Amino acid sequence: MGHGMIDMQVEGMAEVQTFFDRPRSMAERAEIAAALEAGGGLVADAAKRRIHSVSGDLAGSLTVSTSVGKHRSVATVHHAKGGAHDHLVEHGHAPSGWNKGTEQVLPHPYLYPAYEEQKQSAYALMRDAVREAVKRR
Repeated sequence: MGHGMIDMQVEGMAEVQTFFDRPRSMAERAEIAAALEAGGGLVADAAKRRIHSVSGDLAGSLTVSTSVGKHRSVATVHHAKGGAHDHLVEHGHAPSGWNKGTEQVLPHPYLYPAYEEQKQSAYALMRDAVREAVKRR
């Protein structure tokens, strides 16, 4: 599955650079992680709404994880336990292995369309949270 990236343009970049260049406290790291989690959550929730589910395992396995570094922080929407067949749903698949007797399964994209649908809202949410964090310092 491809990766979607959001680039931010921020006014007052000097203040932002100073904020990210200095060591951050655990509270600041948690604040950034919460902003990333909220933005990623918008995408995950939209993806869950797009999944046509029988068991609920796929939607239930969607999660957001964050990594807060000095110069790069990342939110990742991915599958935890129960989502092993995610790529088969998103991209479809031909009969093989244990399901050789079945027909080709057409793709049912849910994660990438959810990202496309929510990326501007997620960006705005994360941008505003970073803006507020920089203002408080």
